[in-house]
Amino acid sequence: MLRSSLAVLVAAFACCPARADSLPPPVAAAVRDVKASCGGAPATIGKGFLRRQDVTGDGLPDYVISYAGVSCPTGGHMKCGSGGCLTQVFASTPGGYVEALNQNVQKIAFRTRNGKPAVVLDLNGSECGRFGYQVCKSVRYWNGTGFVAQN
Repeated sequence: MLRSSLAVLVAAFACCPARADSLPPPVAAAVRDVKASCGGAPATIGKGFLRRQDVTGDGLPDYVISYAGVSCPTGGHMKCGSGGCLTQVFASTPGGYVEALNQNVQKIAFRTRNGKPAVVLDLNGSECGRFGYQVCKSVRYWNGTGFVAQN
């Protein structure tokens, strides 16, 4: 069982820009959690599960995990629903990597807004007082430890 789970992860990272053996500890821990999320059966990790990208503007790699790229043998995508799929962003800081975002999103895009690194999220309408089917846009700015809304 452990060998089959390990084989799935090795195969997944062979196609991805970030190699499993070079991931920062919090990112590696999040990837390990995926293995346990299908009730003991190995998760299938597809394209887009893990990507390395500078999202904070410091020139260092950050990591984005999208659970839209994960499915369990019982069917369906893991940690996805009408609010989108769980997306985690791990950002580099002088003290190491921090989890800068951990939320279900329908769409995510990284931009520079007002001269600051920002993330633009499409969320379920219930996140901003609308009906669930109505998309809710949210812009959050990098503050050095996470992406936060700016008033």
